[in-house]
Amino acid sequence: MTNLTARTNADFFAALRIGDEYTRGRLDDWKIVMMIRESADAAGFLHAVSTTGGGLTITDPVGRTVEINIPMETIEAIGVGRYVYDLQLQNKTTEVRSSTPTGDFEIVQGISRFGDLA
Repeated sequence: MTNLTARTNADFFAALRIGDEYTRGRLDDWKIVMMIRESADAAGFLHAVSTTGGGLTITDPVGRTVEINIPMETIEAIGVGRYVYDLQLQNKTTEVRSSTPTGDFEIVQGISRFGDLA
């Protein structure tokens, strides 16, 4: 999975393609959740976004592309560090589930801030 980097001074936006050119199927009838955890075996999660709860949008069902949106306040609350994430997909009709490989989710300190401008 793609490694992602967020900055503490900005909202986080990213577009991800699920699978590759050989992956079959569309995302029309799927619900998707993304969880950020301290480690793959961590009991709880730090943040989650989903197609049903917000923060995750299927932007191209044929191309299997989703957009992630995490507000700056959430990024700041999680804090600077290295984390992991993955996506779990569930078909709304058949309830078949699938997961993506784990990716790194890093939060780094932002540099520029609009509030610093005179």
